[in-house]
Parts: sequence; structure tokens; C-alpha cells
Amino acid sequence: MRIFALTIILALVTACATNTTAPSQAISAQPHRIYWENATQDSFAIKITRDTGQMGSLCMTRIALNEKTAADLNQGESVVLKVPAGQHILSAWQVSGGSSPGKTFCDGNPMRQDVTVSGNSGDSVAYRYSYSGSGYPTLTVTAF
Repeated sequence: MRIFALTIILALVTACATNTTAPSQAISAQPHRIYWENATQDSFAIKITRDTGQMGSLCMTRIALNEKTAADLNQGESVVLKVPAGQHILSAWQVSGGSSPGKTFCDGNPMRQDVTVSGNSGDSVAYRYSYSGSGYPTLTVTAF
């Protein structure tokens, strides 16, 4: 009986985690959901990929740079932001992405991730937005 209960608990916890999406396999976010105006000189690239899976599947992920909305991502999507060289704050959290912001679970969920990212002109860095088995979002460095 204990083994059965442990198996059920393990299955429930792992079912909530997201599945890794390789940045090379992610599809580009739709242009109408990319709000960032790319820097043209002395810039570096930040690629953000959202994983797939059940956790967070009803919500979009809002990406911001220095508190400025940059893009909204669905599961399995990525976006490349060309930003001025230097240090920035990259943020990600759940939003409904619909026409009625603030009226759904996604908009009321305050779990937000902020990381410091920096680069020199010509550099490239990559981040993954995913959910752990405990349901918390993470924004972590990954291979480009």
C-alpha cells in the first residue's frame, strides 16, 4: 500500500513539471506578441524559451526587460531580444494574454522571476522559463 501511495504522489508531482524545450526546437513567438524594439548598435542577444507541459499551460508568459514589456510567450515558443550592451534585469511571469487583463487566475498569480543579465556587444545568452514539480516558475541560464 505504501508503494502504491508513493507511486501516485510521485506521478502527480512529476506531471506538474514542464518538459524541456531546446532553444533550437522552439518556434518563434508571433510578431504581434513581440513588443521589444531591437537595439541596432553595440547590442547583445538574449534568447528566452518557454518550456512545454501541463503546468502553466493556460497562461502566457510575459517577458520584460528593465520593467518594459518585451514579449508574451506561449508554450514551446522563444524570442530573441537584441539589447544594448551592459547589465539589465530580465523578468518573467504569468499573464492571461487576453483582452481582459486582471480578471483571470493567470493575472492574479504573483509568482515572478527576475534575473540580472549582462553582455558585451556581439554576445549571446539564453534563458529557459519553466515550472518545477513543486509548481514554482524558474528563469534559468541554458545553452544557446
